[in-house]
Amino acid sequence: MGKYCVVEYEGLPYPGIIQDVDDDKAEVTAMNRIGPNRFFWPMIEDRFFYEKDEIITLLQNEPKYVTKRHQQLPEDIWKAVVAKLELDDQGKKSI
Repeated sequence: MGKYCVVEYEGLPYPGIIQDVDDDKAEVTAMNRIGPNRFFWPMIEDRFFYEKDEIITLLQNEPKYVTKRHQQLPEDIWKAVVAKLELDDQGKKSI
């Protein structure tokens, strides 16, 4: 609990913080997406239970701030997430 992670929701990645875990699910407060590898904390907390197979990876550190409000994943982790989810260069599902 309290660790940063990246979860998959509707085929797209979202960083978040693990709040609680049980045998097969983790409760995560997730960030919102604003573009490829750009995320922000929403005004209303987005807390949801994710199956363990929806957790793509754990993060060693908080995503890096690139503006006062927006954050991004380290480039190597972003590339690995994009490859795992088979996303295009814009971080969207390939058609």
